[in-house]
Amino acid sequence: MSGSSVQRRMSFLRRMLDLLLGKKLKVLMLRLVSISPQGLARVHQAAEADGEMVLVKTVIQTEWPDTKEEVLFSIQGYFHFRDELSVQDGLVLKGERLVVPQSMREEFKQKLHQSHFVVCWPEMNKDIGDFISTCSVCKSYQADQQREPIISHEIPSRP
Repeated sequence: MSGSSVQRRMSFLRRMLDLLLGKKLKVLMLRLVSISPQGLARVHQAAEADGEMVLVKTVIQTEWPDTKEEVLFSIQGYFHFRDELSVQDGLVLKGERLVVPQSMREEFKQKLHQSHFVVCWPEMNKDIGDFISTCSVCKSYQADQQREPIISHEIPSRP
């Protein structure tokens, strides 16, 4: 069985499961996201205004193309974990992790830095690393590697 037919079957099974379980599945998934109802409403509003999130939701609800090259450039970052994505109450989840709209990522980076949220976005580790590298508190506690002194050895006169 080819990879694309397996993907189509998985997509079909996911849609059938969603239809069979209906709202119960949606409520359970969103309960796993540790954000206040007001915060979730803000994320929902940001997701509706975010063109990238709208495209990702559309592709999830229809079907992903077979290759990354066929996906619009702006959402190619989601392609490698496309089988883990779902839409619950208008929000995109990667498994049980909330996919954060672009406009809220800076805010979530700051919150992630202070606590443990269960969220996700493409290149999240790189973005967090960049954020931490600019944090003065992190820099002050970061272990510095000591420079080793240069020890020169006597050069032998012959082999």
